[in-house]
Amino acid sequence: MQRPLLVPCFCLGLLAAAYPLLPTAAEVARQDAPAIEASHVRADVHLLTGSGGNIAVSAGPDGLLMIDDKFLNLAGDIQSALDALAADHELEVSTPRFLVNTHMHGDHTGGNPAFGTSATILAHDNVRARLASGDDPMEAAGLPVVTYAEGAALHMNGQRIDLVHVPTAHTDGDTLVHFRGANVLHLGDLGFIGIFPFIDLGRGGSVDGFVAGLDRALELGDADTLFVPGHGPVCGPDEVRALRDMLVEGQRRVAEAIAAGQSASYMRQAGILEDYAEWDWGFISTDAMIQTLYDDAQRD
Repeated sequence: MQRPLLVPCFCLGLLAAAYPLLPTAAEVARQDAPAIEASHVRADVHLLTGSGGNIAVSAGPDGLLMIDDKFLNLAGDIQSALDALAADHELEVSTPRFLVNTHMHGDHTGGNPAFGTSATILAHDNVRARLASGDDPMEAAGLPVVTYAEGAALHMNGQRIDLVHVPTAHTDGDTLVHFRGANVLHLGDLGFIGIFPFIDLGRGGSVDGFVAGLDRALELGDADTLFVPGHGPVCGPDEVRALRDMLVEGQRRVAEAIAAGQSASYMRQAGILEDYAEWDWGFISTDAMIQTLYDDAQRD
């Protein structure tokens, strides 16, 4: 798969702040392509790709349900894609009835103010709290109006859609979205397929929680489940399991190195993750992944 553009290696705190703004190599290469491209996943579930996190849309007789909404400046392009989906399904209304935020990062919630004027936004309690606070709080129209602590269920377009909270994973407000009838599961940013994941330690994420979240996703699915990652291609359980196993192995190596009195700098120089070099995509480089694993272990 194509790797995102390499960017300078700053501290993870600065990277976290810049995260929603970084383009990928695939995005740069497709500058002449439509800003948003639609494809069919399975049954009533469709995928909208482009800059930012992957969007899933359920389209059917009950209307449109959208999972995440990328950046605000793409709202018009996203709506055009929704217009086309609505026309294909002979729907009179092409604005989403419901919008689910899988977590709080701006490349998944940036379009909230545009779509929140007509859609009911759902998210975990911590997503609303984080979006409503800080130095640049989201305007009221973009805040989730239905929140939950553990999860919720939606019943539309002939299937049950489960919203399953997984704690302290990518952030402290992550939701897995399971389209049970279609056997499709949106991972949010527990899905970085074939590349090192971003684990936002500063916003409640943890390595143990991330691994537990992937385990939960695999439990919800089966051998035929299609997983929609926040970043990367739609995949099966093997790719999700590979991400999980990489984290567990990396965590083990870092723990052994810490027990031997080694610093993060020594681990980077020793190349303790060099056999995973192909997972390096610049934003989360091999060195950055080691640092995340080290910083997480030091909190225990």
